[in-house]
Amino acid sequence: MQKFTKIDESKRFMPDPSLLKSYASFIMPLYINGNLKIEDTLLDEYLDMNKKSNRYQNTNVVCDAEIEAVKNVLENPTTISGFNQLKKEVEDGCPKLQQFLRKFVQNKDTFNK
Repeated sequence: MQKFTKIDESKRFMPDPSLLKSYASFIMPLYINGNLKIEDTLLDEYLDMNKKSNRYQNTNVVCDAEIEAVKNVLENPTTISGFNQLKKEVEDGCPKLQQFLRKFVQNKDTFNK
């Protein structure tokens, strides 16, 4: 038998998936409509995860498209500093998200396609 020479007790950071999903849900329609660009495979993964039959299985799963959506406004939410920034943004009433979405809402071409 071989003895263990190294014990890995590293701590891993796991962000709250419900906070990420709720924040990204405002940006995801921009990907679906084509106003923002994303890889087709990431968008297909997101749409497949949110089908009616798969929605309850994936309530605590964050896909890459949702992380990319949050990265449009803030830092990477999977790091500790990025997640803390996201929590502070939500506590303040999401001013950066409102400013980001204002560009698309005020643009007349967004609704005249």
